Amino acid sequence: MSVAQEREMKFRAGVDDEERQPYQVLVDATFYNHACEKKVNIKDQITNYLNSEVKFLTSRCCIMEAESLKKKVQGLKEFALHQCTHTGERISGSKCFKSLAPESRYIIATQDKSLQSWCRRRPGQPVLYFHGVTPVFEAPSDATKKSVNDTLQKQLNDLGTLKVEPPKNPNPLSCPKKKRKPQQQMKKKNPDEPEKKKRKRIKIPQHLNYGFRQPYQVLVDATFYNHACEKKVNIKDQITNYLNSEVKFLTTRCCIMEAESLKKKVQGLKEFALHQCTHTGERISGSKCFKSLAPESRYIIATQDKSLQSWCRRRPGQPVLYFHGVTPVFEAPSDATKKSVNDTLQKQLNDLGTLKVEPPKVFVKKKKKIKNPNPLSCPKKKRKPQQQMKKKNPDEPEKKKRKRIKIPQHVKEQLKDFKTTAKD
Repeated sequence: MSVAQEREMKFRAGVDDEERQPYQVLVDATFYNHACEKKVNIKDQITNYLNSEVKFLTSRCCIMEAESLKKKVQGLKEFALHQCTHTGERISGSKCFKSLAPESRYIIATQDKSLQSWCRRRPGQPVLYFHGVTPVFEAPSDATKKSVNDTLQKQLNDLGTLKVEPPKNPNPLSCPKKKRKPQQQMKKKNPDEPEKKKRKRIKIPQHLNYGFRQPYQVLVDATFYNHACEKKVNIKDQITNYLNSEVKFLTTRCCIMEAESLKKKVQGLKEFALHQCTHTGERISGSKCFKSLAPESRYIIATQDKSLQSWCRRRPGQPVLYFHGVTPVFEAPSDATKKSVNDTLQKQLNDLGTLKVEPPKVFVKKKKKIKNPNPLSCPKKKRKPQQQMKKKNPDEPEKKKRKRIKIPQHVKEQLKDFKTTAKD
């Protein structure tokens, strides 16, 4: 039986409560006699059909009715006996079942048409009978369906009249405490400090063609340092974050002396590493000093001097760094740098064109020699049957075969010796 059939059977069993296992089946004499005629085992057939535990019952009135009608009673007596209250009087089995059915939840198994019709009129009364040799559990009757609908409607009406109380607030002591996320400390903004604009971090493009490597060396002049002091910008932190790499800040003695002569701030400039320039005896400006140092090594010149910036743009591969307000700006490669790179690449391409290109070696596969098979793995050759000798003509005389006698070697040697002695 499928799951749907099981649910349907539970629905048929009663209106208010579901039928519980084991199911109790009341068997009357008509049902038992029909099974005996068709040679059907009631216990096995009904148990398999309902797919659950079944308890078979009958009553004393059914047994007495079957005995009076001289029907088979032996198997009916094997079922459990329900103690009915009809002890002094004799009544039919159908009347006995009608009186027992309201007391408990029984499945009535009968072939009596009048009893079946009574079960259909009674709400929630299931009935079981045989159709030939097949047991049939009837679908819910109209009375059962109507009773179920009325009950459900009543329950819905009762739900509509119920007062729905609002949910009570839980006891705060019984509830677990919520884990609070650590509050992010807000950075206090200094009203005097100017706002810093966000800028994407960049990489030095000159490292591809001119050999710039980390840590990048930045030559800082007096104009760049004074501008940072005026705008209250920390050069080390700002430039390091901007270039997103390690940076080494340098300056020269000429720049410091120029700043001192112009009575500018020099204290922070002296903290940078000092590059030993060759201008010891003479005093020159910081821009001239930087121009003399730039060809020697790979420096990034940090300056606010417009003339020095223009000189850097004219020199191929010379990066320049300056402040635009409080934002550091690393200039894109200049036209001179781009032209120099293009010329270098063109020269490399021309050199590649003059190279002798050897033709690729063609690999020729050697043909494998055909080897003889392994004699041990080969099957032995089958010998051909000996051809039968042709029958000779009976008129021809038979030729006698001459027997060859093998002479031993020592006899041959003695014969040779004998011949030699005879000649002598």
